[in-house]
Amino acid sequence: YNIVKLHMDAKLPFGLSVLVEQNISAAVIDAQHDFFSVVGETMSVLRHIACCVETIVYHDYCNYNVYGAIQFFVDAGLLAIRKH
Repeated sequence: YNIVKLHMDAKLPFGLSVLVEQNISAAVIDAQHDFFSVVGETMSVLRHIACCVETIVYHDYCNYNVYGAIQFFVDAGLLAIRKH
């Protein structure tokens, strides 16, 4: 199977760490549409499952706050936007 339904809270310390053993290569972030929520969820992915995540997909990328949070990580050199 390639779909796994999980119930977890990304805001809890090590909330995503159970995913390390799941062979996950992508993460979808559908945070609240404010800068700090997007930054917090992105930090959780980078901190707890950076070993295996190759792609992060953001819901509402064109939203001003979501885009700003993504640019924060791009400017810091932690993320790169893949062009197709």
